[in-house]
Amino acid sequence: MSFMDQVIARSKPLWDAAADERFLRQMGEGTLDRQQFLDYIIQDSIYLRDYLRAFAMGIVKARSLKEMQVFYSVLGYVNDSENATRLQYLKDGGLTDADVETMDKKPACAAYTSFLLEMAEKEEVPEILMAVMPCMVGYYDVFQTLLKRYPEVLNGYYKPLVLDYTSDMYKSCCDYWTAYCDEVCADLPEERKERLSEIFEAASRQELYFWQMAGGKPGPHEAVENKVPLVHCITNYVTVNDVANAILACGGSPIMADDVEEVADITGISNALVLNIGTLNTRTIPAMIKAGQTANAKGIPVVLDPVGAGASALRNQTVAELLEKVQFSVIRGNLSEVSYLSGIQTAARGVDVSEADLQNDPIAVGKAVAKKYHCVTAITGAKDVITDGRRVAVISNGVPQMGKITGTGCMLSGVIGAYVGANEDFFEGTVTAITSMGMAGEIAHEAAKDKGTGSLRTGIIDALSRLDDRQIGGKGKIHYEAWN
Repeated sequence: MSFMDQVIARSKPLWDAAADERFLRQMGEGTLDRQQFLDYIIQDSIYLRDYLRAFAMGIVKARSLKEMQVFYSVLGYVNDSENATRLQYLKDGGLTDADVETMDKKPACAAYTSFLLEMAEKEEVPEILMAVMPCMVGYYDVFQTLLKRYPEVLNGYYKPLVLDYTSDMYKSCCDYWTAYCDEVCADLPEERKERLSEIFEAASRQELYFWQMAGGKPGPHEAVENKVPLVHCITNYVTVNDVANAILACGGSPIMADDVEEVADITGISNALVLNIGTLNTRTIPAMIKAGQTANAKGIPVVLDPVGAGASALRNQTVAELLEKVQFSVIRGNLSEVSYLSGIQTAARGVDVSEADLQNDPIAVGKAVAKKYHCVTAITGAKDVITDGRRVAVISNGVPQMGKITGTGCMLSGVIGAYVGANEDFFEGTVTAITSMGMAGEIAHEAAKDKGTGSLRTGIIDALSRLDDRQIGGKGKIHYEAWN
């Protein structure tokens, strides 16, 4: 398998997810609103300007005439083929390119173009190629899927667009560009190849966000900012203040109430519920159950943080009762805790994962729990694994020093509550929440330097308050496994 075969295989789940987006489904069905399609064409027209600027920078940084010709060939293709179709759709909507010049980028478009221009400005030719390639080959893949599912699309208004990206000529161009990327990257060190793969995957994720935007769906973080979800937490009293501040920092609104007499009322007005058994006591167990059942009755997502599951009889009994009486949307824990929920014999040592349990396969464990309890399962550690039983994401953001701060896991569960309280797709919401927490740890660690863990703790909350979809989508180290 060539380098580019491997790179494309890593991003294929993202392209498959894009093909499943409502915008493309409605295009195939012929039910897409014309104004919504025109909005997409407008944003695509704005995007193309910066896309071409990235290619122009590639020409500037080219190390040979052939590299110049490769980058220039794309400029020619966009002008000669894509541009004609795009201009006709703009004309149908009563617009011209001059009109587009005065219009604003939507957040997902701005995030994508910022990513491309940053790569073009700061990186070298191989990295620039990896940033721009997903738009080329990804479009071919997505529109081929669309055409296979909805062949009748060629009888309607969207025929010119579909033909642009499924033609033999476009396929030949994609093959040529892909082969050239193989030529450029084949002999590079493995460490650099891995980074190139990550750049390609990050660009593919931006493609997915762009298609979601076309269908009217905001980016995961934008959704939190727009909705400001109220997150009801019955949580660890050692870390409750940090949990509240983390939820505020990422854009949510926390409320902490654990008396059984009011939890139903509080949960009923919330957008998400987080149950954390870190400082478990018999007084709050009935409150957790009542809050969870209220959330289930009202269709409110519930997050479970089974802290120390497997470590004591009370914790084990409580987790069993919660899982029996409450339907959870997300279960987040370390490998020992989630292994215990899967039925595997564990060697739990309090709230930390045990060395003995590290031999367990986190993907297998996560899938088992996700299927058993019909939820998203997140296993956090040096690498985080998130799965809904079908989709799997592995996240590599974060720093080991985060483990020296009490409450980063509790904070994360609260942040997950905010994201699933604002996003319909709990899997993607959880992936984004965990990525943002890992990135916050990296940023805080860099800023804290040798100041110590207290500065790191504060820095994490600071960083969470500054992240957005552009940063998360562009610098998140998210790898999607092939989906079943």
